[in-house]
Amino acid sequence: MEFSLTFEQAALKDAVARFVADSHSFEVARSLAASSGFSSDHWNNFADFGWLALRVSENRGGLAASPIEAALIMEEFGRGLVAAPYVSTAVLAARLLDGAGGAQAAVDRLIAGEAVFSVAPLEGTVPAGEVLRARDAGNGYVLSGRVPLCLDGGVATDFILPARLDDTQGWCLFHVPASTAGLGRRTYRSIDQRSIADLQLDSVRIGPEGLLAGSTDASKRLGEAFDEARLALAAEALGLMEAAIDVTAAYLGQRRQFGRPLSSYQVLTHRVADMLVRKDHARSMLYRGLAHLCEIPSVREAAVSAAMVAIIERGEFICSQAIQLHGGIGMTEEHVVGHYYKRLRAIGRTWGDLNWHMDRFMARTGARAQVQPTHEEMVA
Repeated sequence: MEFSLTFEQAALKDAVARFVADSHSFEVARSLAASSGFSSDHWNNFADFGWLALRVSENRGGLAASPIEAALIMEEFGRGLVAAPYVSTAVLAARLLDGAGGAQAAVDRLIAGEAVFSVAPLEGTVPAGEVLRARDAGNGYVLSGRVPLCLDGGVATDFILPARLDDTQGWCLFHVPASTAGLGRRTYRSIDQRSIADLQLDSVRIGPEGLLAGSTDASKRLGEAFDEARLALAAEALGLMEAAIDVTAAYLGQRRQFGRPLSSYQVLTHRVADMLVRKDHARSMLYRGLAHLCEIPSVREAAVSAAMVAIIERGEFICSQAIQLHGGIGMTEEHVVGHYYKRLRAIGRTWGDLNWHMDRFMARTGARAQVQPTHEEMVA
């Protein structure tokens, strides 16, 4: 299997790294987090660079890139704590709109950077019993109900929402602009200052073009899109781990104790070595998950959940060790290492936490009928 990047992939990774280095310092990230969360100017740059069009097919005006390209972008975004709603819009919404025949106008707005999307999940985060209902009104649809925990929902111009149509057991997928009459949202921030929204829909009317997927394929398309989005977040987490290790190694080389740099103490360098080993294992599991995205659902879901377990556990170890090796300064708001940790903790609870992914892995691999594996055995 070939693990080296192609020329185009390497050029993309370098371009994103240059953007982060030139335009998104830690001070910029902190300033944006205290206000809107991301920069509209940066978002327009993403559109100009073509980054928003990566996961849209060529016949819809996109670049038809693979999930690997999106993961490369997110890895560098993790290094720079870029809080833009890229996964929600350019991964999740792009994949769902790309497969909907009548959504070209929405696709064009997405590619041009004129829209920010939030997609509500079916599983992994939504509490049991939270179901949006839709009714066929002849010339369109009427939606009513509550939709909690919409990532990037506070800054979204558009929502993609799953709903049960006419009380059937099947799910349908609807595109609802945020300005639609009857749609209300309560916004708040996650632990890492990202925008979340709970939606309340009271007899919201949308036209027939608002139906993106019927009951025959909505669940399948949502499952595929969210698993790809989970791995995009895993790539961001990998970038966070790498940045935390780099910052920690530099600190140990600069900080002196008893007349010697901290990096001269073997016990501390062994900790950094442990962090590097676990980071490399997390990268391997991410690659494995990406390689299985096109497999049948049970294989794909098991691989994605195994990757997420590795990412969550390794990230927790790496970032907590980074804070400990920094000492008290690592706990302050003014130091970057604590922000890496908070972002990684948020990723580990987005669209499924550690227990949810372990349960899904065991369910898809038949492990429930056997002796339950340890965490290490499951991701080996």
